[in-house]
Amino acid sequence: MDIGPSSVSPEVRMDALGGFIDDATLGHLVLVFGFVLNPVFGVFALGTGVLNIVILAKMDLSRGVNMSLLTLSVSDLTLAVLSCVAFGPNLLLWVGRYVVDGVSMLKVRELILWLSVFPAYVSLVVTTVIAVIRCLCVAFPLSLSTALTVRRQFFSIVISCLVAVSVPVYYCQLYISSFTYRKGTNSSQISSPDRKSMAVFDVFRSALFVTCFSINVFSLFFLTVALRRSSKFRASSGPTTLTTGGKSMRDSQVVKTVILLLVIFVSCNVPLILLSALRQWIPELHRNGRYRNERAVLDLLVGFGVMPDASLKTFVYLYYNKQFKDTAKSVFRFKKN
Repeated sequence: MDIGPSSVSPEVRMDALGGFIDDATLGHLVLVFGFVLNPVFGVFALGTGVLNIVILAKMDLSRGVNMSLLTLSVSDLTLAVLSCVAFGPNLLLWVGRYVVDGVSMLKVRELILWLSVFPAYVSLVVTTVIAVIRCLCVAFPLSLSTALTVRRQFFSIVISCLVAVSVPVYYCQLYISSFTYRKGTNSSQISSPDRKSMAVFDVFRSALFVTCFSINVFSLFFLTVALRRSSKFRASSGPTTLTTGGKSMRDSQVVKTVILLLVIFVSCNVPLILLSALRQWIPELHRNGRYRNERAVLDLLVGFGVMPDASLKTFVYLYYNKQFKDTAKSVFRFKKN
């Protein structure tokens, strides 16, 4: 699973190139994604991330969904910042500046990718926790209305995130140590014990992503069916009181918000789940295999999918979260002279 940089050291031998994508086409795609689409969406995600945090921080954080969305916005903003920072070493590598002041730009780029693992895992876990909590609230609306307090939701997010980043913290520390030690050399070989430990990390991140992705897909279908049934029930039932109708409308808006967040998440992570599946079916789809160019294109799509996932959430909040929209109007209103 390629959440973050590859944990397998490159082989010296390169297989004969096969597949449908030649080196020239791959070079053009790298140029388009690396220097046009990713920077543009990165800056856009940076702006929307700041906007989300400013607005959500002024909303009622006693509601668990608002607190969860604020946590998600912070991790998305961190990803956007790292994406913008990665543009520097990518540009230097493109123009042929492989070493600057004795520091390998390739190593700097890999270090940034390693650091991006942590906010990516936090966003993954928080999205999953939001989906699970909303499914439980829909399935057991009466019993969980008092059981799922804001504090318990917060602790569930914190504990889940700590578990998700505990293993990457250890291996990132190993990588940073090797980065510092080999800064002045041309060696990038990973020792055999390190390869074994990194294989453990591969298994961990594969299990984490597949589990969260599967839960989110199931939650998407479950909430969609529940929303349709709820809409049919309200249409067939008689008129409701103002209080009951208002609460039902708020709950429906929250469910619609979570559904659209899951749609964005699943759509943006399809290349990653596709790459992981194809790696199991096609052994030649490794970084030095005959289908390495196709693998590189999937890697480009995986990296690009992070930014729309981080930036499109603002439009979902503005359209389906009335409190978010009203708070945005109050925060950015212009006073008339």
